[in-house]
Amino acid sequence: MVLTLRQVDGHKLAKIMAVIMVIFSLFFLPIFFWSNFLFSNDLGLSFISTIIIIIVVPVFYYGITYLFTRFGCWVFNTALLRMDGLDLKIEERYVGMKDC
Repeated sequence: MVLTLRQVDGHKLAKIMAVIMVIFSLFFLPIFFWSNFLFSNDLGLSFISTIIIIIVVPVFYYGITYLFTRFGCWVFNTALLRMDGLDLKIEERYVGMKDC
């Protein structure tokens, strides 16, 4: 079976990609946290800057990823419009017992 992809929903895809990037950014927060304490002379300022990093980094990743994914979807949809869609070949396969 051949289906033709005519458009990608940019908002949904951008939200999904942005949430994935926020999750990935959370993995790097402990590195920022400990490096900030290890290489800082003033622990009070280091704690405040670490809290700011913990808040700003995920928000920054979400915003930038959302905007660039949304722009990428717009470019992709424009290309799909000009090239009359993208053909997707789909075949059915049965996994497991066929006679159920």
